[in-house]
Amino acid sequence: MSIETLAAALGEAIAGRRTEQDFAELLAGHPEAAEFVEQTLGTALARQDWDAVDLLLPVCTEHPEPGYAQVLADILDRQCLEISNRQLVAALTAIASPVALPALERALERTTAPHPDWVPDTTGDRQAVEFRDACTQAIAAITTREEHI
Repeated sequence: MSIETLAAALGEAIAGRRTEQDFAELLAGHPEAAEFVEQTLGTALARQDWDAVDLLLPVCTEHPEPGYAQVLADILDRQCLEISNRQLVAALTAIASPVALPALERALERTTAPHPDWVPDTTGDRQAVEFRDACTQAIAAITTREEHI
């Protein structure tokens, strides 16, 4: 199965013609999956294709690769409200790369500002607190992992 097949399957999943689970299973069995995901995330960021990013975030969490960290950190820095930023933080936590620390610290700082203008995925205070907690836990997990290496 080629990279082009994966790209077509991604398009089908975004369009709703293929389930997200089916796409994830197809991707999981592909020998070039990590390379495909990393490249696709970079392209999606450049094109602001948040549907593609949202579809790939669970894959990044379930099959974390260090190569995803920088592009995911760049996406977090975009402060995009069209994606699940909590899922994005979960993926960065799973990857546990120090590359993500500055973006996670900036996200945490933005949510604790006196008048935050960007609080992702929030419809109330509970979601804001959950996001802050997720950022704090991600930073702690990455820092602890780095201390043990």
